[in-house]
Amino acid sequence: MSRTGGTYVETYGTSSVPAQPLQPEPQAAMAELSTTSRSSVQLAWKDNSNNETSFVIERCDQILKDTRSAEMTVSCRGAWKTVATVGASVTTYVDDTVTANQTYIYRVKATNQFGSSAYTPEAVITAPVK
Repeated sequence: MSRTGGTYVETYGTSSVPAQPLQPEPQAAMAELSTTSRSSVQLAWKDNSNNETSFVIERCDQILKDTRSAEMTVSCRGAWKTVATVGASVTTYVDDTVTANQTYIYRVKATNQFGSSAYTPEAVITAPVK
C-alpha cells in the first residue's frame, strides 16, 4: 500500500499455497489364497488425488477385539508400521507377509512433497488359512 501525490494505490499479490494430496478412499480389502505357501491380503483404494507422489500402506498387527456388544469392534493396540510404499496412481497392494488366521488392520494415505492426506478409514481383515 502506498500513497503517491494524493492518490491511494493498493496492490494485491496472489500466492499459491502448496496442496497436500486428497484422502484416498478404500475400495476393498480382501483375503486371498496365493499360490505360495503363505496367505496374502489384497488391498485396493480409489485415488482421489491428482498430485500424489506415492501411497503409504500401514498395518497394525496388535489388535484388540471387543466382543461385548452385538457388533464386534476391532482397534489397534500397538504401533502402526509401514508395510509398503507404492507409486503415484497405484491403487492396489498385495501383502504376502501376513500370517494365516491372524487379524490385521490396514490404512492408506497419499503423500507428496508438501505433506500427507488423511488416512483412509481402517480396513480390518483376517488372513485366510492355507
